[in-house]
Amino acid sequence: MFFVSLIPFVHFTVAKLFVEVLDSSQTVVYRCEANGADFGGDISSLISKNSSIGCLHKVRPALACSSVQVPTTNSSDCATNFALVQRGDCCFSQKTWHSQKAGFMAMIVANNEGEAPMMMGSGGSADLVKIPSLLISHASSQTILKRFPVEKGYLIKLIEETDNL
Repeated sequence: MFFVSLIPFVHFTVAKLFVEVLDSSQTVVYRCEANGADFGGDISSLISKNSSIGCLHKVRPALACSSVQVPTTNSSDCATNFALVQRGDCCFSQKTWHSQKAGFMAMIVANNEGEAPMMMGSGGSADLVKIPSLLISHASSQTILKRFPVEKGYLIKLIEETDNL
């Protein structure tokens, strides 16, 4: 008995997101996985604008549930700046909206300690958000902040790698 498959081959593209830390010679010194969001821009839009490399700044207030301020640093001037915010107290899209209004090109959320990675869901302000946002582990955020601060000239590169299935 012979069977004929009427199901065409289907290819899926899966995007994996990463945050890399670069030293002054643009060498990767640290890399961690990241999760994206179901709202806002995507990393490929930054790559096409040559804006996927920039300085990472902790914002005030740290939770970014209201308007944020860009901290001043003694680092070299960056044309592209990314916000680092803490998870909690308000929805991810609200944090991203406040980061966008402050002029950041992307937002990275530091997950709570011990919490599993997840896709960030939208909430209020989601339709206004144009910049990408990523979620990294608490451990990765602490490593980046302590070992690779912007004040010492380290840069962040946002990476999107695709696999065809």
